[in-house]
Amino acid sequence: MTPTASSGVRFAPSPTGRFHLGNLRTAWISSELARALEEPLIVRFEDIDRQRIVVGAQQHQLNDLRQIGIFPNSIVQQSSRLVRHIELFVRAQAEGRIYACDCSRKDVVETLAQIERAPHAAPHEYSGRCRQRSEPIEDQKIIGWRWKLSDITGKNDPIIARSDAAAKFFTPSYHWACAIDDSDGNYRILVRSWDLAAANIIQREIRQWLVPNHRGPIVFHTSLVTRTDGGRLEKRSEGVKLEEILSNGMTPNRLLENFQSGFDVLDALEKMALAESMESEIEIGENDRELSVGKLTI
Repeated sequence: MTPTASSGVRFAPSPTGRFHLGNLRTAWISSELARALEEPLIVRFEDIDRQRIVVGAQQHQLNDLRQIGIFPNSIVQQSSRLVRHIELFVRAQAEGRIYACDCSRKDVVETLAQIERAPHAAPHEYSGRCRQRSEPIEDQKIIGWRWKLSDITGKNDPIIARSDAAAKFFTPSYHWACAIDDSDGNYRILVRSWDLAAANIIQREIRQWLVPNHRGPIVFHTSLVTRTDGGRLEKRSEGVKLEEILSNGMTPNRLLENFQSGFDVLDALEKMALAESMESEIEIGENDRELSVGKLTI
């Protein structure tokens, strides 16, 4: 079946706390691209990691968006799509695209600790041992399910879900849920920061498995906003959340003027026009991969 024409600009926050300056800037760029292209803005809350969800965070984030003039056309809960994630997991099993992994305790613990989080840190390299295994795994074990990437060594095969060996429970990974939801959403543009560029390598393979020979979305990477010392901003970082910025005398209009002065929407549109002339999916983004809080003068 030929996919319908893609539409929409997708911004996908995790409801794990109040937005920091970098989140707000990425949301604003998503909104600007949607406005310039006359596309709907879709906010998809990535809420599959139940242990990290902060009660009330989603409403706080929507309020933050409204304060800077961003009103999504559609709001999606990723957790509502669990049945679809399981359906395609079963298909991947049947087609031999995934395999069970119960490697060393250290390997499993490190992998499961990051399974449902966006991969901001360098990906954990895997030995590839279980890719060729033939013996069954004990039923009582909690195991990771790995996707077979095109690299046959298996050293970069990502965890795409976890369950017990008898599959009595199932939790999708960040990569699995995002790739499926982005493919099914058939968005024109995915917006994320440059620190997530490595995630697209994995997710692109899954999207191509879902819809072979489909060009897929444009992936637009925004600059990663860092602390003045170069460290990453986090939702627990002090002084960089909207309520803190406003309490220090900044106004929403001045904040938006700051964003506007550092983002060239015409350059972004030119890059998109070039990308859409290509036959395959392409990644583009801002020229500066990092901006410090100091450069944003909050």
